[in-house]
Amino acid sequence: MGNLRFWLLFFRSLHFFRVIGMAIIYLILPLDLIPERLFGVIGFLDDIFIFLFLILLGVALFLPIFIRYLGRR
Repeated sequence: MGNLRFWLLFFRSLHFFRVIGMAIIYLILPLDLIPERLFGVIGFLDDIFIFLFLILLGVALFLPIFIRYLGRR
């Protein structure tokens, strides 16, 4: 049973880092859903919203693990 728990934690943490990596790559890449050059401030807002969404998704994936870890202490 402990081995299964390890693999579940491992794959969830991989997914967490993949989501955070996607958020960072989205900020770095020049490709946008709404380009800043055409829409000004609104173009920056979509970057912020997508970045925050991906960060919150990553936190939502990893939060149960933190709660379980803190609950054992």
